[in-house]
Amino acid sequence: MDEEENGELKDPHYYRGLFISKFSMVELFMDAAICFYFTRDEEMAKDLIFMVINRLTFESKRTAFKAILEKISIADGFKKTKNNKWPYSELLNEIRLLNDHRIYFAHYAIFGGKSTDENVIELMEYRDQKKRIIYSKAEYYKLIKRLGNVISQVMKIQTEKFNR
Repeated sequence: MDEEENGELKDPHYYRGLFISKFSMVELFMDAAICFYFTRDEEMAKDLIFMVINRLTFESKRTAFKAILEKISIADGFKKTKNNKWPYSELLNEIRLLNDHRIYFAHYAIFGGKSTDENVIELMEYRDQKKRIIYSKAEYYKLIKRLGNVISQVMKIQTEKFNR
């Protein structure tokens, strides 16, 4: 994998940083999609990001993105019934689930000093009681792949729906 050099494992801080960096790209593309929904003018979009969007929590951005996607779905002819789901519900759920992991990577302490052949990072939460979260190499790279898929989907939505 391109994140490893010659098959050697990296320090757990590397894995933390890579995950947070990839997740930041998800947020960045959501920011851009929200802005380009409201304006196609790049300078206005930058101002919107700098002055408004960057002051929102991630959850606020996610729910705004959801509302925009629902509005676009309706404009494209989608009609919500009890037997069907919103066209982008799986993407939005995936973003929510990946954000749970982002919280772990951003806020939990690294437990143990080195990655092993089996586990790349072990995190520890100290709220109320100790809670260990261990990411195996396979689990970790599956998360990285999921982040890449979300980034691709958000970019595709922005290109197809907001850059008309």
